[in-house]
Amino acid sequence: LHGQPVGGMSKGELSAMLRKSDGEIGGLQLLVKAGDDQITTPFDDLIADYGTEAAQEAAMAVGRSGNLFSNSFQMVRAMLGGLDIDFQPTPDQEAIGRLSDQVEQLVHKDYEEPTYQVVDDDHLEVYAGVNGEDLDKDAFQKAVLEKLAKLDTTELVPQLSEHLVTLNVDTMYQELAVEPKDAYVEQGSDGGYQVMPHTVGVDFNKSDVIALTMGNGETYEVPATITVSEL
Repeated sequence: LHGQPVGGMSKGELSAMLRKSDGEIGGLQLLVKAGDDQITTPFDDLIADYGTEAAQEAAMAVGRSGNLFSNSFQMVRAMLGGLDIDFQPTPDQEAIGRLSDQVEQLVHKDYEEPTYQVVDDDHLEVYAGVNGEDLDKDAFQKAVLEKLAKLDTTELVPQLSEHLVTLNVDTMYQELAVEPKDAYVEQGSDGGYQVMPHTVGVDFNKSDVIALTMGNGETYEVPATITVSEL
């Protein structure tokens, strides 16, 4: 039964062995590693039913159910070591859901949009934004179930879904690049004169922006050509 010989055991002896197995399994620890943080959870907190009662009934039924031919065949297989009855724990889905929420709090990272502006009529300032991260809960819960089924205590590194920052440099250029324009004097219909303001020219190399690493929360200064027109 689950790899352990139980031939010749009474029902009481078999029950005692299974209770011991339950305790050994429940004492195992699931280690979830999330960056510099980790969560350790006993298997016992994640298992609703060890399934040992059904396994015990199946073991005690060997050679006692069916017809004479099938009973004899089962008993011969058991004596030869060819009949192994396994038991599968039933996971506690609510507990696994709560564990998912805990891990989500550890790994979640808010997404931040990139920004850019002309500073002091001298250069561009580009904020790289921040890549967002969330727990892939379906993949995580599937991985936990596999760990429980295999009694696997090796660390579990959760799979994350990422929202990566991207910057459309062409759109940025259209918004910031401006042709310089001189100030000028315009005569109105009433014969008066009005000074029309100049326009500061802004230009930059798009390749300088493309070379920036986005999503890391850094703020970069990008060289720009600023042309101040005159009257």
